[in-house]
Amino acid sequence: MWKHVLRQFVDEHQADGITYTAASTFQNMDEAVAKLEAGQKADVFFPTIDVLGKLVAADLLQPLNHDLIPALERDNWGVFQEPYYDQGWRYSVPYVNYTTGIGYRRDHIPDDVIHGMDNPWEILWDPQYAGKVGAYPSYRDVMAIALMKNGITDLNTGKDSDLETVRQDLLALTDAVDVRISYAGAYAKLPKDLFTLMTAWSGDMVAGWGYAPPYTQQAYENIGYWFPPDRRGPVDNDLIAIPRNAEHPALGHAFID
Repeated sequence: MWKHVLRQFVDEHQADGITYTAASTFQNMDEAVAKLEAGQKADVFFPTIDVLGKLVAADLLQPLNHDLIPALERDNWGVFQEPYYDQGWRYSVPYVNYTTGIGYRRDHIPDDVIHGMDNPWEILWDPQYAGKVGAYPSYRDVMAIALMKNGITDLNTGKDSDLETVRQDLLALTDAVDVRISYAGAYAKLPKDLFTLMTAWSGDMVAGWGYAPPYTQQAYENIGYWFPPDRRGPVDNDLIAIPRNAEHPALGHAFID
């Protein structure tokens, strides 16, 4: 979230006595849910799809008043008008849409090499990049990469055979390249040449511009991003919701709008 957007919202609602100091951040959804369960208050919250149902079941979110969010239907793609994870947008609105692919250093792996592979997902398991491969500490994203590598496109699969394939491949990944876990790898460590390859969200690859030393276009152009050209890959979107304990739910709706 660009800080300018937050400041602009505060300025526009000064008559409501609104103040803002800082956002409360978290490294993953487990930590975020724990904060809500512990009673931490917020007027808006940014969950992911996989935890939405758990938050609703635990009564940690309040239903949205669509009359206070007129932009909801106007500004979203048709596919998001009735999302499978929240029919009727009862508790959430879509925030950002993104893909999960492979970030790589073009000065070590030319574009034609990775784009010319029959199965580019396999490059993350290549021993020649041992010690220079990063992955997010996000179980769903890492499992998705292993599933895609094996041609399994149902990324929400619950089949025992699929999950065993993932388990075996992630153990093999550790053995082959000594994979490193990093939240900031795609936008911070990849541009600094600390990683050669990284499981990467498309948004992090865009953010990498600000981390590419010495902050030049040439440095950033060393970074490549691969996602299946037929678009058959992991696609996701974050959400915005309002916690049950929000002290200013009307302003929360205004912020969402």
